[in-house]
Amino acid sequence: MIDDVITALKNASGPWGKNVYRGQPPNFTILPVVGVYMLNESDFVAGDGKGMQAFKGFVNIDIWTKDRIEDIKTSVRAAMYGLSGYVRQNAFRELVEDNGLKHLQFEFEIILGGFK
Repeated sequence: MIDDVITALKNASGPWGKNVYRGQPPNFTILPVVGVYMLNESDFVAGDGKGMQAFKGFVNIDIWTKDRIEDIKTSVRAAMYGLSGYVRQNAFRELVEDNGLKHLQFEFEIILGGFK
């Protein structure tokens, strides 16, 4: 599930380009930079007995930037709602770090399905 989110963000036309990482980004020299985290393990929620299964999880997306906040918010939402499945944004926070970077936090609930 987290790989689907990372791929969607890397393929999006977001201002972060390919600077998308599982977990904490290794550095903050090229901005914006994105870290993607699972807030819980994916839970099995449905199956049809023929190999089709659906999993539910909560994903946190952290983005550090200096500018283009509205572009970033729009690009993240477009990438996430473009996933095939159920996606709902639960939270958004905008923080300012001690070093002056803007820290954007998104939380999404996702239900994705596929063949086992």
